[in-house]
Amino acid sequence: MLQRSDDAPSGSQNLQVGDLARLTGVGKATIEHYLRLGLLRPISVGTQGYRRFDTEAVARIEVVRVGRRAGFGLAEIRAMLAVVEPAELTELLTTLPPARCRAELAARGALIDG
Repeated sequence: MLQRSDDAPSGSQNLQVGDLARLTGVGKATIEHYLRLGLLRPISVGTQGYRRFDTEAVARIEVVRVGRRAGFGLAEIRAMLAVVEPAELTELLTTLPPARCRAELAARGALIDG
């Protein structure tokens, strides 16, 4: 069962790291790595240091999976997420060939190599 908190923003799922790991099938260590790289951002950090996430974190993890399958590195995916929302980015990554996707995102201001 998901942990809920009274200080959660309304409309969020208020997920802890373990909840996020279970929902996405990604290990806690991987989530911690994504946090260090700036691929994920908690919506809040509680007084005891527990980080809380919303459904955007789930969408960002899906973007990482799709982007990695398309051959993009984590730094490139982070740059893409800086200019495009996760849902749109997932669509671009799944519908465009990698070279065209890279060019489209570079045109939108993503600082990616290639």
